[in-house]
Amino acid sequence: MTRLERTIFDQFVQIESLAALYYELRPKASLPATRGWAGSPDFLRHIAGVAAKIGPEVILECSSGVSTIVLARTLQLRGSGRVISLEHDPKYAEITRDALHNR
Repeated sequence: MTRLERTIFDQFVQIESLAALYYELRPKASLPATRGWAGSPDFLRHIAGVAAKIGPEVILECSSGVSTIVLARTLQLRGSGRVISLEHDPKYAEITRDALHNR
């Protein structure tokens, strides 16, 4: 597989994972962007699957963002549990809070 073919394949995997997340989580609003500092769609789908399977009562994460939203929605669909996200930047904490309230 060439480098270009590998890049295209990797991007396709991310698109499939994002589509699966939307199908499985049925969010009421679009998820934030999943590039840059955010978790990639395949990672987000993996952690959502683990949380759905294990069903923890509390998830503690360091840093907030799209993973917080995905995990919170996963627990909401299970009917129990909560996510505590430690965020050092007030700006990002507010963005995440707003995103959670709009979902």
